[in-house]
Amino acid sequence: MKRVFSIIAICLLSLTSWMAAEADAQNKLFSKYNEIDNVDYICITKSMLKLLGNSSATVNGVHIEGITNAIDVILIINSRNEEVKEMMKKDYKALSSNPDYEVLMQAKSDGERITTLLNATKAEKEVVMHIDEKDELTFIVMTGRFTDEQLKKLLDGNK
Repeated sequence: MKRVFSIIAICLLSLTSWMAAEADAQNKLFSKYNEIDNVDYICITKSMLKLLGNSSATVNGVHIEGITNAIDVILIINSRNEEVKEMMKKDYKALSSNPDYEVLMQAKSDGERITTLLNATKAEKEVVMHIDEKDELTFIVMTGRFTDEQLKKLLDGNK
């Protein structure tokens, strides 16, 4: 009996570390910008979002009112530096060509381009907004366990 429990425990630990490694690899693309000069980097954790509760909240123009309980993390990465912007554009191009990500929305207005991507291949979904303005580039990345209704609310601005 001890042997069965040991095998189960080893399997669970392996699964947990595999899942953590996969989540880390997914966020590694964005967390690298935390170490780069000329980058504004904001990471809002689930703990901070819990403090907001269901209050009216807007993060960089994105309304998260009523869905803060579903969001695990929000990353906002912004730069005006040309070299960093080129790195960010390459990362966006890699994401947008990844078959796990689908384009939800594209918009262009007054020299600003906004694209929203969704990775819904796992239970935890990832929404990536790529905002390319004339003089700066911004990523807004939200991961969480969104229902379809919460995702719709997030994308339509809570209308």
